[in-house]
Amino acid sequence: DETCIQGRAFLEAYTSAWGEPDPALSDVDAVALPIAVARATRQSEISLPATLNAYAIAMLSNLVSAAIRLGAIGQFDGQRTLAALMPITRELCRHARVATRDSIGSVTFMADLASLQHETQTTRLFRS
Repeated sequence: DETCIQGRAFLEAYTSAWGEPDPALSDVDAVALPIAVARATRQSEISLPATLNAYAIAMLSNLVSAAIRLGAIGQFDGQRTLAALMPITRELCRHARVATRDSIGSVTFMADLASLQHETQTTRLFRS
């Protein structure tokens, strides 16, 4: 549910800045954020390597931002953390470009259950 809210918000921002999104998405009420980003970057002719790197860095930045807001780390440590993660992030993005569906799957039942529980809580610190 939340990824669809994020996807719709992304498409609204994309449309505001860049014009009409992919016609296949214009009448869709629910579109997951990764799909919205993929379709928008394809429409804008942004390369797959650039898209993967930008998406990965954005996700990491959001996690580091949450750690900063929670007081777990300071801003300088947040930047150091991002810098330290860049080599593995680049490597993972290179792997993602050539990976098959079978090679990137995983089993994370407990994490999935915890995420489901988090999404239905009344009070949350951050939207995930």
